[in-house]
Amino acid sequence: MEFGTCDHVSGACRCPPGWTGPLCEKSCPEGTHGTACSNKCQCQNGGHCDPVTGKCQCPSGWTGDVCANPCPQGTWGLNCSELCDCYNSATCDHITGRCRCPSGYVGNKCQEECPLGTYGVNCTENCNCRNGATCSHISGRCFCKEGWLGTDCSMPACPPNQFGRGCSQICSCEKDNTERCHPWTGECECKAGWAGVTCTRACPFYKFGEKCALSCDCKNGAFCDPIDGNCICAPGYTGKQCSKHCPRNKYGHDCKLDCRCKNSLGCSHETGKCVCRPGWEGQHCSLTCPLGRYGGNCTQECDCQNNGSCDPVSGTCTCGPGHVGEKCEKTCDQGFHGMGCTNFCACVGPNVEGCDPVTGKCICKPGYRGNVNQ
Repeated sequence: MEFGTCDHVSGACRCPPGWTGPLCEKSCPEGTHGTACSNKCQCQNGGHCDPVTGKCQCPSGWTGDVCANPCPQGTWGLNCSELCDCYNSATCDHITGRCRCPSGYVGNKCQEECPLGTYGVNCTENCNCRNGATCSHISGRCFCKEGWLGTDCSMPACPPNQFGRGCSQICSCEKDNTERCHPWTGECECKAGWAGVTCTRACPFYKFGEKCALSCDCKNGAFCDPIDGNCICAPGYTGKQCSKHCPRNKYGHDCKLDCRCKNSLGCSHETGKCVCRPGWEGQHCSLTCPLGRYGGNCTQECDCQNNGSCDPVSGTCTCGPGHVGEKCEKTCDQGFHGMGCTNFCACVGPNVEGCDPVTGKCICKPGYRGNVNQ
């Protein structure tokens, strides 16, 4: 080795500080220095020491004889030679230079205030200010608008029903419909379900809630509660939105009434009026159709002839004795009589004209009389 010396007797190498090995060819192992590498390095935080002198070479962000101190505030990096580039009194990481924002600021360089409504470190806190007050992006302290007091600006500066400078003016709001009168401007804040400058006007049809800003979702002519928007169903309807008919055989408000129909197809879910089966009429469908009428609501007129009667449901004719046909329009054929023209006439003899198609009574030829039935 160029810097080593050799023992004149044994030939063994005597190494200078910082070197070791048979030929003084190796630098001292990490963490040691000096003659025969017998001294232990004192460097901290990942610092490396010179194998000859033991002087510490500090990594980024550290300084001092043994690298025990972070860079002075405002600097960072190797040998603390970089200047922090942060705003609003923010500090930076002594190793990476990344800005550490103080309360109320965000951004790569802490150049931005917290978004409206938030505050604190990293803007993670929500402001708790009321009545249009703003809050400090740093501390969260509320800055009340005129007319309001308290830590959260929820306390009116005037007694109820008064407003203005010195609380010298009287509010014009309708008391029962008003949540509060603004203590500075006198503006009326209406309760849910009311609107107008003085809260005297109910919400328009199908509107509800604060400032009547919400729209109802009620069906079939239902009334909407102007306060909470609940649907009040018209007679015959039910359900949250009044979209369903009353169950069968029920009608009226809340479907509480029972239909009282006989011989019916049901009743109106709204009024309870019976819907009669064909052939029936009356309030409860308890009456058959009047003579000569048939069908739904007995509106059809029978078309039976020769005193035939018709079925009140279908209108089918039932013929009396002596007649047949769809409308009882045909008289029994010669020689027959009675119901359905099924009976034979019992009249015999040369003087017989025939028999009555209804009664079967013999009809004699002109000039003759009697009951010929032999």
